[in-house]
Amino acid sequence: MGAAWLDLRSGADVDEVLLALRDGEPYDEPAELAAWVREVPGGRRVEVFADDGFAGLGTLVVDAMRATGTVRRAMVVLDLDEYGAEQIVLAPIGGLVRRVHHLRVGDQDPALSDVPPADPNEDPRAVLDGVAARLSVARLYGVPMEKLEKAATLAEWRAALELPWVGTSGEQRITLRPSR
Repeated sequence: MGAAWLDLRSGADVDEVLLALRDGEPYDEPAELAAWVREVPGGRRVEVFADDGFAGLGTLVVDAMRATGTVRRAMVVLDLDEYGAEQIVLAPIGGLVRRVHHLRVGDQDPALSDVPPADPNEDPRAVLDGVAARLSVARLYGVPMEKLEKAATLAEWRAALELPWVGTSGEQRITLRPSR
């Protein structure tokens, strides 16, 4: 299972982002992809969910960020069942999409290791969960650092960042894949 929250800049064309997610590569993964769009302070949020074949979700999000230039921040969560989980916070920094925070539970190879960390001195494959990474996330989302210091689970992270579970906003579900 995979989920993502993409916060768009004020005035951004949400349809452009939805099309980038629907038509992006890999074309066959995730095979099924749903989205919801909701208003949030500072713009709109696109919430994305993939239940099957979700390994490509992170790549879709990064490519949508690169293609549109309208996403100001994003979080991707990948639940790998008994193999672990990953949580990745992304943001455009200096014209490039970068990993601001990357938490991995389990021994699997990290997703999006080709996306450079926000700090160029970090190991590109490193877990980015130190004080500096958490402080960057707190600033990016405008939340007190204390909230993130207390967050011990992925659900607590989402709560601290005010990211309700995808599809629970009551907004209309948009089927992106299969697209036809």
